[in-house]
Amino acid sequence: MFEINSRLYYIDNLKAFLIILVVLGHVIQTSDMDFDHNILFRYIYSFHMPLFMYVSGFVCYKPLQSWGVLKKRFRQLMLPFLSWAFINACLVGDFSVLIKNIFHPDTALWFLWVLFFITILYVACVKLGEQWNIKSEYIVIAVVAIGYSIMIVLKFKYFGFQFIAWYFPFFCLGVYMRKYESYIKRWMRILMWPCFILFLVSAYWWMRKEPPLFMNSSANVIYNYIYKGGVALLAVTSILTMFNRMGGVKNHYFNMLGRETLGIYAIHLFLLGRFYEWFVSCFDSFYIVSVVLFTFVLLVVSHYIYRLLSICHWTARFLLGIEDRRK
Repeated sequence: MFEINSRLYYIDNLKAFLIILVVLGHVIQTSDMDFDHNILFRYIYSFHMPLFMYVSGFVCYKPLQSWGVLKKRFRQLMLPFLSWAFINACLVGDFSVLIKNIFHPDTALWFLWVLFFITILYVACVKLGEQWNIKSEYIVIAVVAIGYSIMIVLKFKYFGFQFIAWYFPFFCLGVYMRKYESYIKRWMRILMWPCFILFLVSAYWWMRKEPPLFMNSSANVIYNYIYKGGVALLAVTSILTMFNRMGGVKNHYFNMLGRETLGIYAIHLFLLGRFYEWFVSCFDSFYIVSVVLFTFVLLVVSHYIYRLLSICHWTARFLLGIEDRRK
């Protein structure tokens, strides 16, 4: 969800594809009472956020990393997170919602919160590597092991810790794929179709909050995490390579959508939250047509609201994470 100086158009296209899936997934989640068993929803949720984290790490990579990047990331991520949470608290007339959003960011724009703290973790790993004169990759592996241990054994879920621990490896995978891209690009292309086919097969049993359908409900949680991580990794490897092989197609609409992902993510959730009851009432018949139509409408409306908010410096900065409204 970051802007990059030297545009990689296939990354913009990939981000556009992913934000479409995000909106589509939320439309299904809002309209289907049994969305966890909706096959399209399960496929989308099996990989779209891990891939978003991967892309965020991919475009975040720099040969020389500094603490100064955190100031920029705070403006890009935390200002919109806090601003939208404040607006929501004002609308519901309950400012305890702000505290709830901080303790449990999954009740708000959790992706922004989680990505900010993942960036802090990654920069800390790099700086520790420089100080101790060892590769940051080794420190990242240790941090991942500690994070997963706390998540699985202690089941600590405050401040979005479970999301930070779960998605940190995908962010770092994106960073190191960019770093070693010239070495692994050939192998990525060889593995693309086998990985994609394996993803299509293995994701069929994926469940959001339960063990996969082929596992017993009492199965060890570690097997569940291994399965979900494997499914996401197969999708990340194959789909990123597909977009890379298609090249930097300068499709105006996709490139534009790819640059607006943060704003569209926040705006479409705000719209869904405000018009939930009316929204659900429209899905009495022609369900598939309604889902596609509302996904399209949400994307278009969110895009134009994004454009309106980007005109003013203050709304662009606090709601969209843009410092320069000309961007």
